[in-house]
Amino acid sequence: MSVLQRNTLTAERDALKKINVGEFIGNLVFVRREKLSTAIYEESFLCLGTNCMDDFFCFCFVFKSILKHLCCIQKTKKVKNVFLDLESSKRNLTEERDELQMKLTKFAQAQWVYFGGSFYYISATQRSWQSSQYFCQYQGADLVIINSREEEVCIKFQKRAWIGLTDRIQEGSWKWVDGTALTQSYWRFGEPNHFKGRNEDCVEIQNFDSERNWNDAQCANDNYWICEKNFDI
Repeated sequence: MSVLQRNTLTAERDALKKINVGEFIGNLVFVRREKLSTAIYEESFLCLGTNCMDDFFCFCFVFKSILKHLCCIQKTKKVKNVFLDLESSKRNLTEERDELQMKLTKFAQAQWVYFGGSFYYISATQRSWQSSQYFCQYQGADLVIINSREEEVCIKFQKRAWIGLTDRIQEGSWKWVDGTALTQSYWRFGEPNHFKGRNEDCVEIQNFDSERNWNDAQCANDNYWICEKNFDI
């Protein structure tokens, strides 16, 4: 090693010893400028120092700060997106709630009663079975299809009323108005019986018995009727 090289290294070593870390950090000037167009802050560092070691430290600080700032921007964007999603969900739920409330109010005003996923309408006048079914269809419904004991009890009232059960298509093959076969029945004792040889192909619900109150009757008879419209909330 030449004398010149030795002297150079010695000078650099002495210069490094003189570096005060506190003073060096103090020489970092933090500049924050707000971009009005995007409302995002830019951060930059001005490093004061001329030797190679100063430049290296400056680069490290700047690089670390940039990474930290980018991370904050990403987190801010994620939080903003979550907030926007929540606002959208809230708006959609509010619209669905208002629409549902309007429908419920409309049905209630038209004397429909809600039970177990369906609305029921009990008529105040009397018609034949077929005319009653036409009325229900015009309302977007059908004569009631009874699927459970709870439903049977719910719709029963102190009058005879048509339900959506008939064997008009094939004698003895009782089917509901939606085409499904009868599986659970609540016939009165001795029914169906075609009383006195009459052609009784339609079913009415009566109030004489709390457990079994179905009776077959002539479809042309005038009865009250019960419509059912499926409406899951």
